[in-house]
Formats: sequence, C-alpha cells, structure tokens
Amino acid sequence: TWTGDNQAGMSYLTLSIPMSLNLGLSGQPLSGPDVGGYESKVTPDLYGKWIAMGPFYPFFRAHTSKGNPDREPWAFGPEIEKVAQTALERRYRLLPYAYTLAYQSATHGDPMMQPVFFADPKDASLRAEERAFLFGPDLLVIPQWAKYAKLPRGICPP
Repeated sequence: TWTGDNQAGMSYLTLSIPMSLNLGLSGQPLSGPDVGGYESKVTPDLYGKWIAMGPFYPFFRAHTSKGNPDREPWAFGPEIEKVAQTALERRYRLLPYAYTLAYQSATHGDPMMQPVFFADPKDASLRAEERAFLFGPDLLVIPQWAKYAKLPRGICPP
C-alpha cells in the first residue's frame, strides 16, 4: 500500500510517518509514501531528506507524476546523489532484517514500522509521538529533522 499521491513538501514528509504507522497498525504492514513526493517540484535539500528516510519505510519507492522535473538522485547534484547512494546501500544492508519483519508480520501480525510506544507500552506520553518510530522491535529511527522527539526510556543496568 502506498500512502497516496502526495506532494513534495515537508509537511507531506512528516505526515508520511504517522500514515505509514497507522497503515501498519490497521493490518497493512507493507506501506510507504512516494519518496520525493508525487506532485510538485522538490528542492535538493528536501529530496535528500525524503530519500534518507526511504530505507526505513516497509515499502520504499521514489515515484513522481508525468511532467514534474527530474527526480533521479543525480538530477540534484553530487551531494544529494551521495545521500541517495548511502540510503540505497542502507536499504540493501537492512533487507535481511526487513524480510524477517515481513515474515513476522505475515505470521504474527506485527507491523514492520511500529510506533515508539511499542518499546514501552506503559509510557502513555509515547502514544502522541509521530516523528520517531521503530523499524521492527530492534531499530529506533529518529529523522534528523525531528526535533524534540519523545523517545522511550532505555534499559539501564543496575
């Protein structure tokens, strides 16, 4: 499932996280947005933010509508091309983990992309967090642009 024909704006990037989380919680674990935005022009900086998030969506694709400016990573210059290369390499390194999450989702119903309150269900303040999330039970994702994200407490040894 993809989150629908989105825009290239930052508000759509931030909204893509709670949308994907809610899809996972509702039984659609393999979901994600059109990375880079489907409609409108995207700046190099914003494209870099989109593509850097891509590896952590269960469904990762860059997609755009006909008539938009080029969205290939190299169209934004060498700096963003390097960001995209890092993101794609990260995704490939995470594939065995992502396949395991997909299996767990299919057999047990666990969402691949999980709200942070899954790490500490007793902390009610985590239920409102919409920027940071878990990719499976073992990977906490905090976007660089997510200032003051509410995070679960760590487990401190005695």
